[in-house]
Amino acid sequence: MTGAPATPESLAGEVDVSVIVATGREDGCQRLVDVVRQQFAAVGVPFEIVLVIDGLPRYQWISDADEDMRVLLMPRRVGIARARNAGVSAARGALLAFLDDDCV
Repeated sequence: MTGAPATPESLAGEVDVSVIVATGREDGCQRLVDVVRQQFAAVGVPFEIVLVIDGLPRYQWISDADEDMRVLLMPRRVGIARARNAGVSAARGALLAFLDDDCV
């Protein structure tokens, strides 16, 4: 990657941080999403969660009204590396953060 170093001014935008979570867990990761939302709300940083569901149906707890979350459904299991790469491609944040689906 080339270019000038990032500054706070250059990072400002609609989304500052994209939190990418690739998951293949049957039970979903709703608790993780709830905690990430609480953490970012506490500091007021614009964020998005990019949830990549690897080869499973969409989780029932996800709402289309979740404006802070983008959901990618992989039609078949592709593995964590490819799922994360799909999340990177969909991310809009100036900074990318990766969390495992079992983190809280």
